[in-house]
Amino acid sequence: MCGIIGAFGPSAIFLRPGIEDSLPLLRHRGPDSSGFYAGPEDHICLGHTRLSIVDLSAAANQPMHLQGSVIAYNGEIYNHQTLRNELLAGHAFHTHSDTETLLAGLHLIGPTFLVNTQGMYAGAFYSQTDRQLILFRDPLGIKPLYYSQLKDSTVIFCSEVKALLSLRDSDHVSCDMDTLATYLAFENYPQHASLFDGVRMLKPGETIALSVTDTHVALDQINQPNGNAFPQPNVPDNYTELVKETGRILRTSVSMHLMSDVPLGVYLSGGIDSSLIAVLAAQQSTGLLGFTGYFETEDTHYDERPYARMVAERAQIKLHEILISPVDLEETFDAIIYALDEPRMGMGAFSQYIVAREAGQHRKVILAGHGGDELFGGYPNFRAFWLLHNGMLSWNSLASLTTLRAKEMPWIAYACWQSVFRKRLIFAPEIYPQRNTSNTRHHHRKTFISKSLKEPLEQLETYYKSTYLPGLLVVEDKISMAHSLETRVPLWSQNIAAWADQIPVHQRIGRGKLKGLLIDAARDLLPQELFNAPKRGFPTPLRLWFRNELKEFVSNRLLGTNGCLHLIVPRKEIEQLVTSHCRYPLPFALDERRAHRIWILLCLESWLRQYRISLN
Repeated sequence: MCGIIGAFGPSAIFLRPGIEDSLPLLRHRGPDSSGFYAGPEDHICLGHTRLSIVDLSAAANQPMHLQGSVIAYNGEIYNHQTLRNELLAGHAFHTHSDTETLLAGLHLIGPTFLVNTQGMYAGAFYSQTDRQLILFRDPLGIKPLYYSQLKDSTVIFCSEVKALLSLRDSDHVSCDMDTLATYLAFENYPQHASLFDGVRMLKPGETIALSVTDTHVALDQINQPNGNAFPQPNVPDNYTELVKETGRILRTSVSMHLMSDVPLGVYLSGGIDSSLIAVLAAQQSTGLLGFTGYFETEDTHYDERPYARMVAERAQIKLHEILISPVDLEETFDAIIYALDEPRMGMGAFSQYIVAREAGQHRKVILAGHGGDELFGGYPNFRAFWLLHNGMLSWNSLASLTTLRAKEMPWIAYACWQSVFRKRLIFAPEIYPQRNTSNTRHHHRKTFISKSLKEPLEQLETYYKSTYLPGLLVVEDKISMAHSLETRVPLWSQNIAAWADQIPVHQRIGRGKLKGLLIDAARDLLPQELFNAPKRGFPTPLRLWFRNELKEFVSNRLLGTNGCLHLIVPRKEIEQLVTSHCRYPLPFALDERRAHRIWILLCLESWLRQYRISLN
């Protein structure tokens, strides 16, 4: 895994010193080596920092050159050896790195070569012959790439915003108020958006061609060919065969993600997804290390070690158990926000950061369980939308209600209330509903809310795959790379996504049973206790800490003298929020929602202060 930074356009030659000076800001993404390219033309500069994982030799360093073509990219191409065999007639390879395979493919075939790649990536490819730069990002949105256009039309791009800002032609850093309104409402925002005004992220699968014409940079979208580049077997009519085929595809995907010249680790939360990956990886690889985080609280809901230990014993891997304490949050909170570049979704970023810090001391690559819930319907609101899909009073729905767990009930009630009384589908709960910041239009809202009640399950799945999961993956990338750790997500791969797309989502859930198909495919691999355990998803006890151990931390941060935060949410409202949370515990779902409000404000306070953000 790596970091890239570059500029293309009239002022690129003047930005060269800035790009070279900015490379240390990306060193955590690639501490093993760094490189720089500035061609004979004045309009292109590329910088790269490398985390060596496949082909550790210096010959595989980047930027990498081939007959007038240059590449700087971040990621892994898991099927690169197959692709390389197809390119042998046109290129003599000198390394066994996937970088050289990608470079040769783009050089010989062009951007359409990306259609056949299976992996995670974001990068820049420059052709001296065409005087054209291609920016590209993987179709599943696993790796980020930001870009911004300067006043003279020069395009600057980078893996992280912190380094990108150093190249901007102004010291004034403004907030995008539309994106801020969306973040306040849903604790997330669409993939292309950023809280930094004038900074965008490439969408998943987006490819952009940049060319200089009359000292002006033109940006053109490249439309890749349609069709399934990863043909899948036909879906069996027999459910037993469907389960068997799903298991085979899962095993294949995990196998591909083991490509590495360094030892691997695995996050082991005790849930189905990470446990399945750990067991399948252990069957095909040696030397795996497992990492799990835990909290010492009276509520055992926040300690998943018993399940993680069962799986570690089943897979015969050593398990590192990392205690996460309130002091950890106080000591690392600003570092977490700095690593993220901007406030992102979820309180889980904190616990991820602490576990990744430990994992990065032992491994360069780690496997994570992202994707299983999104592709196979593992979240409680999938059950709610399944009930809407089947009709609340249908026999299937009534039968499903008998298996409901207590913590699923708020999702059912919320979804039903929204659909019946407000005639809309809402895919994520509103944290700060209908908040208006500087009269913003809040035009991202339609990403999270639909006024069409048709095909609710399909709409929910689209939201999870296009917005929710890519948002989680940006967090995962930034948090892990802060510790020079590459995270791979075998369940969120092109071949599994293509397979799942062939099976209607209501069948993947199966009579309202969350993640039914995936669980049946994993049943013979994992301890039976995991299938009876409540869904947790590595929860953090911040709602408890905010009213006890971290009460003073919250008060100092939110009720201090930072005027910018109080321009977003009035001080009196913040005081009421903090006071009510400390004095009046609520039922779990409502208490958790209130804790998320506090978390959002803490993130904004740190971000506004560290990056000196202007709200004008």
